Amino acid sequence: MKKAAFFIAVVFFVFWGLWIIAIPNKFVSDYISNSLKRYNIIIDLDSFEKGLFYSIKKQNVQISSTDGTLILVINNLKAGINFASFLKLSPKIDIHCNINKGDVDGNIGFKKGTGLVARIKGSGIDIKDLPVVEKLYGISGTGDINFDFLKIKDKSNIKFSLNNADIKSIGLIPFDLFKKMRGEMFEENGLITVKSLAMEGNGIYARAKGYIKGNKRDLKMEIMVNSSSDMKPSYLEALEKYRVSPGYYVIR
Repeated sequence: MKKAAFFIAVVFFVFWGLWIIAIPNKFVSDYISNSLKRYNIIIDLDSFEKGLFYSIKKQNVQISSTDGTLILVINNLKAGINFASFLKLSPKIDIHCNINKGDVDGNIGFKKGTGLVARIKGSGIDIKDLPVVEKLYGISGTGDINFDFLKIKDKSNIKFSLNNADIKSIGLIPFDLFKKMRGEMFEENGLITVKSLAMEGNGIYARAKGYIKGNKRDLKMEIMVNSSSDMKPSYLEALEKYRVSPGYYVIR
């Protein structure tokens, strides 16, 4: 038993020494960057700090898609190997960082037979600090968002809630009237499926389902308005042709 413990300790310190002394930072950053490029993700890891026990730190990191689209900028990145995942032959890297004042925790790994697997959770993040949201969904403005994001190979799923929202309207949809939103969406090969989207405001409620791909949208949105709503007369006039019954509108 003592010999086994001694052997494990020697192996650990040998690899620890290689990590600290023999493995150059550029090798680590290039390996991570090249691994993510296969999934159309570019990450800037130049000039990171290599910490003890196989961890890295970087003050600011820019993440983009391979077409040059900025996905997000993160701060105070701390990442390290999840040793338990190696014992399961499914290596993962645990991460923690900030997006401005918001917090992000999660892990990114590679599973045999599957490929990239990532689970990221965020809280207290201002939606204006997530440029990918405007790029994918055409939504811009401010609001505190919490989310749970899961990516398995080429498929993505996100559940989210948004509070204290101040969102710019898109066409006939009066997003600026909604102060709370929650929903779940899926993405695969550029096709976004809106499984559920519920929005609440002062005297107004809406729900939506459908599909988005590029500039094409196939969405059904139901809007319910009561007498306490402060909806502008111009909005009501524009919605009139979608009226099903008093205070109830369906936009397709």
